[in-house]
Amino acid sequence: MTAAIAGIGTALPPHALSRDASIDWLARALRADPVAARLAERVVCGSGIDARWSCVPTFTRTGDALLLGSPSPPTSVRMRAFRELAPPLAAEACRRALASARTAPGEITHLVVVTCTGFFAPGPDADLVGLLGLRADVERTVVGFMGCHAAFNGLRVARQHVESRAGGRALLVCVELCSLHFRPDPSPDNVVASALFADGAAAVVVAAQHDALAHLGPTASLIEEGTRRDMGWEIGDDGFRMTLSSYVPRLVSAPLADFVGPLAGAGTASWCIHPGGRAILDHVEDALSLPPDALASSRAVLRDIGNVSSATVLFVLERELLRTREGDRGVMLGFGPGLTLEGAAFARGPRRLVPQGAGRFRDVVA
Repeated sequence: MTAAIAGIGTALPPHALSRDASIDWLARALRADPVAARLAERVVCGSGIDARWSCVPTFTRTGDALLLGSPSPPTSVRMRAFRELAPPLAAEACRRALASARTAPGEITHLVVVTCTGFFAPGPDADLVGLLGLRADVERTVVGFMGCHAAFNGLRVARQHVESRAGGRALLVCVELCSLHFRPDPSPDNVVASALFADGAAAVVVAAQHDALAHLGPTASLIEEGTRRDMGWEIGDDGFRMTLSSYVPRLVSAPLADFVGPLAGAGTASWCIHPGGRAILDHVEDALSLPPDALASSRAVLRDIGNVSSATVLFVLERELLRTREGDRGVMLGFGPGLTLEGAAFARGPRRLVPQGAGRFRDVVA
């Protein structure tokens, strides 16, 4: 039997940042460069994002625009904050995914942690063993620094484990604390990144079972030639520095129809597109000739939480699993540094999601 998504869970940090608060923060942080501050306001207003969430309270406070006590703290300070804040957020998403899958922590045989926003060793994978009560002999994999498409790479690892080991159950969690990398750099790339990215975690349990939320189908991966300089991250002395070309939406959409062809059949009912930004969703919609409401879940996730890098597409999947019915076919798409396209087909299983307070969902067998 092929692997399936048996449960899903998402988590957001406690500090919400409204659109107006984002504009105010960026104006204060970039006040030394009025041109950059005006660009930040235009980007925020045109982003399609109403709210973002952060693991630190700084962005919701007035006064000097400080992060972790500094206008731009060194990378070591940012990584200490990641070490403290990322594991509990990841654990929250994991507990929801385990509950959704009706799986006890001791049943997990492989843990996959995906992140591009922080590193330490022993890492978040080791912390999660204790926080969740996983077995001491659980197999562990960390997928690091791959960017916004990395949920697909994590799913690939989890799926291979499940399909090669009888009775295997994998827990995959993407945890990203993008706000830890805010820098008061007036360059357009940095301004756009500061206006789009946010924090969050999302997890799935992958197992070979019939009564699942979604059965996984074919996958695809592609590095588009000549695009290596258009999106990327570097580790700097004052955090991670991002390159984000304005051409990315067009570069993503150019090969998309041919890329999606083997994944999407006639009557594809669900499109889970990584909402890297509003322009990316607009270009995907045009490239695939999708109806206006096809990307409603992607646009809603962008509106409600912003771009939380690798975790974002699983937030979209959570919404689509609520909306779709057993047998519906879907496609997940993600885009990241490379410029890389990742895709996976799925079919809706018999288990469905129903609201569970504050926008959360729990699963029941239909």
